Amino acid sequence: MASRRTGSSSSSYNSSSRGPASYLAQQASPVDSTFTPISAVSSSESSAPLTPLVPLDLGPPGYHASIKLFEQMANELTVYLGPWEISTTNPRRVIWQCSYEGEVLEHFLPSNNPAAIFPYTLHAQHRRFGDPRENELYISFREPHRIRYTTISGLVYDEYIDVKYDFTTIEGSMQFQGDVRGRDLIDWFDVDVVWSDTHRRTDPYGNVRGLGTIQRMKLWRDRYSTIHYISFFANHRRRWKEYLVHNFDEEPRDRDDRHRRLQLSVRGASRRGSATENNSSRDRRFSASSIFRPRQASVASGPQSSAASSSSSSSQSQLDIRYLGIQFTRNERAQQGSEECTVSSSSPSRAELSNTANMAKIILSVNAGSSSVKISVYTAEPGQAPVQLAETSISGLTAPPCTLSYSRGDQVLVKDRTVEEKVETQADAFGVLLQTLVDDSDLGEISSKDDIGIVCHRIVHGGDYTKPQLISDETYHHLEEINDLAPLHNATSLRIVQRCIRELPAAHNVACFDSQFHATIPEHIRTYPIDPEIAHSNRLRKYGFHGMSYAFITREAARFLGKAPADVNLIALHLGSGASACAIKGGQSWDTSMGLTPLAGLPGATRSGNVDPSLVFHYASDVGKLSPASTKELHISRAEEILNKEAGWKALTGTTNFGVIAASAEPKMKLAFDLFVDRVSAFVGSYYVSLHGQVDALVFAGGIGEKSDRLRRAVVDNVACLGFALDEAANAEKLDSKTTVKDIGAHASAEGGKDPKHGVLVCLTDEQFEMARSCAEDPDLW
Repeated sequence: MASRRTGSSSSSYNSSSRGPASYLAQQASPVDSTFTPISAVSSSESSAPLTPLVPLDLGPPGYHASIKLFEQMANELTVYLGPWEISTTNPRRVIWQCSYEGEVLEHFLPSNNPAAIFPYTLHAQHRRFGDPRENELYISFREPHRIRYTTISGLVYDEYIDVKYDFTTIEGSMQFQGDVRGRDLIDWFDVDVVWSDTHRRTDPYGNVRGLGTIQRMKLWRDRYSTIHYISFFANHRRRWKEYLVHNFDEEPRDRDDRHRRLQLSVRGASRRGSATENNSSRDRRFSASSIFRPRQASVASGPQSSAASSSSSSSQSQLDIRYLGIQFTRNERAQQGSEECTVSSSSPSRAELSNTANMAKIILSVNAGSSSVKISVYTAEPGQAPVQLAETSISGLTAPPCTLSYSRGDQVLVKDRTVEEKVETQADAFGVLLQTLVDDSDLGEISSKDDIGIVCHRIVHGGDYTKPQLISDETYHHLEEINDLAPLHNATSLRIVQRCIRELPAAHNVACFDSQFHATIPEHIRTYPIDPEIAHSNRLRKYGFHGMSYAFITREAARFLGKAPADVNLIALHLGSGASACAIKGGQSWDTSMGLTPLAGLPGATRSGNVDPSLVFHYASDVGKLSPASTKELHISRAEEILNKEAGWKALTGTTNFGVIAASAEPKMKLAFDLFVDRVSAFVGSYYVSLHGQVDALVFAGGIGEKSDRLRRAVVDNVACLGFALDEAANAEKLDSKTTVKDIGAHASAEGGKDPKHGVLVCLTDEQFEMARSCAEDPDLW
């Protein structure tokens, strides 16, 4: 930490009347300026990217913290955080200013909406502490923020990076939290939380009965209105974080005012005394009042008595606030210093970090499509490859009647049996499939639902997630936010997640993302040539999909070729009703045909693939309106509906069955076939150049890639100039279901023929197995 500089500062910044009486130590502003923060930030020069900043008068710094610029800077930087500002530029920006080495640092959130600044994960744990009070000193935010500053040497930084703060005092941290929110801390309470299911006021997961043992609840008042807010500093799912109540319960937001109420009951001393008054700082879970700033208002006052008298006192204070709908009660044992409520000063063990005590061995891999749901059942040991026990599926959701299939091991028990139960949604189908597994007396591994330890869900769009995530409230709400990027997929999967959490409360739920494999795509490939600020704030970039399939293909193809996955370069084709291509360099995704959504790239059964972006506006006049198929959770415009559901080879031929198309000589069928081959070949050629010709193999996968020998022959013939060739006999042979990878490439003859430069393979991809494998290898789930 740098030493404080003393002096005075002239500033237009006026602290809130609810703020501290005075700052700890006044400092000279690090720059001399006649600019006020508002005027400087509002200037056009300030808002221009990659230009030196206009000097700002930072005003008296309210906090002293060390800011850490992750992944961009090796050193920890010491800065002085200044006042929170909302500029008058258009669009508005929410920023704060700091100083670093005599230069002004401008730091603002990737949002044009000041209401969106509340961080979901304030206090994200990046260090371990025995005393949770200390986590108030360590603050991070949910998303990367933009940092702009010019160093003394003239080097300009203007990047989006992850930042975290280490505060020197809890008082400074609390003031910072208030300024960030534009709210003042009115009071705080250490309470137990009980979710009330009155009027169905439960969280989106069903029967959640609390967020932790004891949590610190903070009551905030908006500085510019009479609205109050509630936040929790809670130990939830093994991490101390700050949560807003509405992140867990969206029901109150949809109810009328009669039910938008919160009642807080605090028995005993609702106003915390000092550590001396409480005899011991460890008699209560937090006992930290002496280091918080003074109360600004008495909101819920109770009898100021000792712990002993409070336990027998019947008096209590109540606080009613409009808008929320959760009831809170406190735990008497906490007031009595129960050992169960004492925070250990030692780091938790792995067993203590686990959400459940049992060792999970049965894994369900759930794959929900637009018209089907499939569940694969595996048994697995930690770090070992899963072994499949059974598989069951329901298809025909969009074209009733629905049919069910079920196999156990190599035995097919049910084949396309009409489902008698009422099945209208994927969540309904999941319930039927789950009961099918439980009712099978010969599937001894699942005698009841409690035997299921892990459920992994295929989620098409994971946004910026780069690996599977244990589904928590934060994960769930993040996926809700990006539903519009994959409206035909994510909403369906999330409904199954909700059903699964209700029916399998003892199981871990894990989200495996189709986009996560493509997190390694270089920036110059994943970036669209549009305004970078708008692109960042709206998450507009190439993500890519079919990642579960490509991860499986990479590992299995590398094994077949006798190489480590990190040493293989592949051009992989996942060809099915949804089709994509992927360039894999060094075992990682280098480029892929799908983009922001699965619509981009290759055409599919009902998808257009790449078309002129303006085509849809000439196709129909109402493309900007919501489709009649839209629901509360699913927002689909007519443009999305046209290009996702009314295009592809169905639009050209009237059928979605590519086998029929490939076998027909009709002109419209031939057109669809030739068009698909052309688009696939174009991506193969493009990726061949992108990989500089260093390609170990061209790999066909997916339903069409695995079954259509005619399509494989046509594609390889088109790219033969690049050094690919087929063995016609091997290509014509039907694939053995027990063979994962098959070589169909031509090789040198005994007479000394020329060996093709690159291999051609077919891979029976298995997305369900890939999901189960990723869970089996995750130590946090065991």
